[in-house]
Amino acid sequence: MKQLILLIALIVLIGCSKDTDRIQITNLSFNFEHTVGGEQLVMHPWGMCSQPAGEDCEPGHACCGEDLNYVNLAGDQYNIQTLLYVISDIYLHSADGGMQLLKKAHFVDGENPATLRFPAGELDNGSYSKISFTMGLSADRNIPGDYPDFPDGFSWPADPLGDPALTAYHYMQLEGAYDTITKMYNTHTGPLTGMDMSFNKEFDISLNVNDDLGDVAVFVNMELNNWYQNPNNISFHDYPNTMFNVDAQHELKLNGETDVFTVTTTNR
Repeated sequence: MKQLILLIALIVLIGCSKDTDRIQITNLSFNFEHTVGGEQLVMHPWGMCSQPAGEDCEPGHACCGEDLNYVNLAGDQYNIQTLLYVISDIYLHSADGGMQLLKKAHFVDGENPATLRFPAGELDNGSYSKISFTMGLSADRNIPGDYPDFPDGFSWPADPLGDPALTAYHYMQLEGAYDTITKMYNTHTGPLTGMDMSFNKEFDISLNVNDDLGDVAVFVNMELNNWYQNPNNISFHDYPNTMFNVDAQHELKLNGETDVFTVTTTNR
């Protein structure tokens, strides 16, 4: 009987030891968020206004402002009906200088929750100090046909100011209405006249992965109003359509590099 009790105790002890020694895997996820003026983005698909069908919205009409829920620094009332963009060359940097490619390119549709997150795999134990990515696609990444998951309308057409044979992909399509619900703007970014207008962003993080940390989530936030301010104050009246506009592309790029993106991390 004593031997049976000792055997049971030994089994329990071994089981407890295994639970104590079990290594906890740390999984990393990437998440994309969007704000306007610090508040979560509320999109307004075209046609939400309650005006009679087929009638144009005239200044002063009650519906002209009801769905223009944002104001930029230039004082333009506007809404956001489309938000499509690509982030590429997403890297996690370790404190010792190593780099781990998390994803070659990721397409985001602001209206499709499935595109707002992707699993980035398991993390080895160690210290990680930076997250970096490219807004858009660098010249060596922006190759037609390389991204079959991108929608057809995301193709960047032949540049009338450059080589007409060159085509590529947009970096971003940000669209909506301003002033009235029938007056549209198109903030499109992409390569222009042979110039790579994508840009790199790098963010400091402090992440020490060990067997007890648990899963980690990275949150990339795009503050949409900041595309139109700091350092360049951009009005839709000046640039209702930015495609193939050299000045607009340069101003948007500089604003994007300044403070459009922020990165935070959490673990659980």
